[in-house]
Amino acid sequence: SAGWYVNPNDSSATLALFGILYFAFRQNRYRRYDVLVLSLIFAGILVTFSRGGFLLFSGCVFASVLSRQGPGVSWSTVRSAIGKVLGLALIAWLAFSVVLPQLSLTEDAATRLESIEGRAFVKDYGTDRAPASVYAWAMFRESPMTGVGVLSSMEVGPHNMMAALAMDMGITALVLYVWLILRMTWLGVFSLRSPVAVSSEWLVALWMLAYGFSSHNVIYEPPLVLGMGIAASSFFGSLVLRPTLAPGETSRA
Repeated sequence: SAGWYVNPNDSSATLALFGILYFAFRQNRYRRYDVLVLSLIFAGILVTFSRGGFLLFSGCVFASVLSRQGPGVSWSTVRSAIGKVLGLALIAWLAFSVVLPQLSLTEDAATRLESIEGRAFVKDYGTDRAPASVYAWAMFRESPMTGVGVLSSMEVGPHNMMAALAMDMGITALVLYVWLILRMTWLGVFSLRSPVAVSSEWLVALWMLAYGFSSHNVIYEPPLVLGMGIAASSFFGSLVLRPTLAPGETSRA
């Protein structure tokens, strides 16, 4: 169930991130493949049994819908995206409750499925992830400027990117990661063309925030670093190249 990584969360996060990037940058002539690409991403994330991956997939759905609308998005478009997310969630629920119990699953996959069906997220967090995150923050306080060493958090497993970066590399890495999320969000705000417009910069920032609270090793996986680099450089570059509109203008060829 881990896909091409040992960690299924990394597999699902990679699929979700590059799905968002695909819809953010794909040209209009490839729009006819949107449903196929979205279905393949959904199938890939589904078989990882990653709880965080299901959450991150909603960003792909929104990116798919928004990429068809241009920079200005109406409330009806947003409602349409929400409807698609709920529809896919229903399909996922049917898969977990009807289809998957009839299959022979690995121990890891069966544990994840049982956690989803039994709604054991809070228990899992309280007994496993929260104590590890508290320990990581305690280690950060011992060496706030430089951290205690790169990859040290891999043994602790806090499942919190902010705590892991602070523990491994100190305050500078933590500030840079948080700044990047805030900067990407601000780029989305800056590019608004209507009060309800939503941009792909927001979706990547939300991906970083959601995955940052569900995994401790996002910064160490080369494909994820590559995806974050593509997103940051492309969105920052598009901001530089955006023309300044004169008063009364809505667009410029």
